[in-house]
Amino acid sequence: MSELVENNKLDIKKFREKVLLATNIENDRKHFLKTKVVNKVNEKEIKKRTYIVKKFIKKILVEIDNGNISVDKENMYIITFWRNYTKNFSEDVMLNKKIDDDDLFNLLNDKSELFIYALEKRENKNYLLIDKKISPETLSFRDEDVCKSYRNIIPNIKNYTSGDFISVGIVNPGQGLFLNHLLKNIQNIKEVDLIGETTLSIKDLRKEYNNIKFTKWKMDENYILGEHVGKFNYLFMPNVVHHFKNIQKELELLSMTLKKSGMLYLTDFVDVDPVSRLVAIFFEDKKASVNDDKKNGFFYKNDYLEKAINSLVTKPHDSYIIRRGNVFEACLMNNLNYKDEIDLFAKENEISKCNIKLFYDKENTLTKENIEKLNDGLDILKNEYGMGTDSKTANIQKLTNLWKKNLGINDEIFGKSNYFELGGDSLLATKLVVAINKEFHCELSLTDIFSNAYFQEMLMLIENKRDNLSIIEGEI
Repeated sequence: MSELVENNKLDIKKFREKVLLATNIENDRKHFLKTKVVNKVNEKEIKKRTYIVKKFIKKILVEIDNGNISVDKENMYIITFWRNYTKNFSEDVMLNKKIDDDDLFNLLNDKSELFIYALEKRENKNYLLIDKKISPETLSFRDEDVCKSYRNIIPNIKNYTSGDFISVGIVNPGQGLFLNHLLKNIQNIKEVDLIGETTLSIKDLRKEYNNIKFTKWKMDENYILGEHVGKFNYLFMPNVVHHFKNIQKELELLSMTLKKSGMLYLTDFVDVDPVSRLVAIFFEDKKASVNDDKKNGFFYKNDYLEKAINSLVTKPHDSYIIRRGNVFEACLMNNLNYKDEIDLFAKENEISKCNIKLFYDKENTLTKENIEKLNDGLDILKNEYGMGTDSKTANIQKLTNLWKKNLGINDEIFGKSNYFELGGDSLLATKLVVAINKEFHCELSLTDIFSNAYFQEMLMLIENKRDNLSIIEGEI
């Protein structure tokens, strides 16, 4: 691959062309996927949901105008948006009768105090996510069209895998509703990566599914690590496409995590569901009402998503796009063998794959960083943070052992490993404090663990505490 290297960079276009040639696929972009519309939007249902949400908002606005609710100044954009949204709203006697016993109407009324709580103090908005009955994830997964999409995915996976063990990645798995759906229906999943935002605990998942290897990591918006290239049989993006600022770039990066013949499944709303709007505006800031050539409020437009998917298609007949009501659904099969190429590149340059960054920047290039040959986590820590002395090396090993014992894991631990992302919680952190203070003869508190959750931060804090203690003892 040396012919692709220029000024220590790999050109992403040349890289893809080389992979295309290596996997005997003609790079023909003349054929584009067409959106198949399998059912029309249920106008009556949308009208009813819109009416319910507007009536609910209007009720809160009246309380605000009467001085019964004090709105946090950082939430005033929400009130402005709500006033515009309900500007022409008027009560409808017939609709009122229809929604009296409606589950959604009763749910919102039951949870009105929670919305008021979030309005009064902006930091309370997270309670809207914690309450599973009104969280955006729960409400969206109850959507009829979303349910249809994911019911169809399961038999497709079963047909392709035929009992083979498979590796799965889920982007922004949230509270784990889709993960639970997947694990209940697919028995041959051997490895699951939780990529991005989630409230799930790795430790709890390992207890419940002890035959599955779980890993949690956060994706940088500009690169993918070499160790994640060509890893998954299936990558899922369940109703999370709108979370990304540049979905075309994210899809291009994420597609490289697929094995050859691996599949990317994604769904999202393309029209703003009124209930999703109600909750999401607390988290979208002023962008919530913006419409441009890419987005319709919160969600990407149908034609823009089509363009993003088509940019990655190598064999049109292996992929599809479906518009199901308000939901955009797509499946993309990766026919490129990225894994072999990145393995070869790592071997030729004598570098561990975990130290290769496939970097996406304005020049559309892949950048290789940290060329040093690093054999294990200990060497990586030494190289990244300049820890070359014997005493520091010993401290690294001691803290590594304490983490592994406390978390019950055998995973490699690096400088940027996060204690809580690896499965730590407040109870385990309390035990870790005791173990650290005993091992290092220092005085860490539970707050110190929460404030210094990254391995390198915790190690530096321990060493600083020990240094300070030595000074005090010397003075005495």
